[in-house]
Amino acid sequence: MQPNIGVSVKSLPLPLRKAAEEFLGRPIEDDEMLAMYTYRDSEPQRELSQEEWERELDDFIDLFPQTPLLSGEAISRESIYTREDEML
Repeated sequence: MQPNIGVSVKSLPLPLRKAAEEFLGRPIEDDEMLAMYTYRDSEPQRELSQEEWERELDDFIDLFPQTPLLSGEAISRESIYTREDEML
């Protein structure tokens, strides 16, 4: 990350200014200066082929936790509209 020190709030696009105010939790005055950091990738990104893109997407999906599906009883109408104290 490389710092860009002394960015004037006046020069920020409105959506970025609003995001900064939300992050800080307060309004930003026009005469304030902000330090902003940017990330520069060391190598340019190349475009992936269709097969590479699908493989990357499959690898990403595999990172999600595997949870069991709900049973038929868990999503039945009777189960949805029954109060917990009536089930005991």
